[in-house]
Amino acid sequence: AGVDVLPPELGLFALAELTHEPLCHEFAAIYGGSVYRDRTLSDADYQRLCKILSHLKKQRSAIQVALPTPLEDNDIAVKR
Repeated sequence: AGVDVLPPELGLFALAELTHEPLCHEFAAIYGGSVYRDRTLSDADYQRLCKILSHLKKQRSAIQVALPTPLEDNDIAVKR
């Protein structure tokens, strides 16, 4: 998302929505389906998550998040 720290109220699904990136939506659906429903990831799900992350890392600069409210400058937040 281009920032080091996201607000705690910005959850996985909200962040995926803000990216407007289909791969982020897919990641949230698979990962969230496991974490929030207390089920174990299948091997196929795990492999798919790894592939999604690999693709997202390659296009990292293309993904921008339009947050509803601006975040603090991370450099300022770290110095506090």
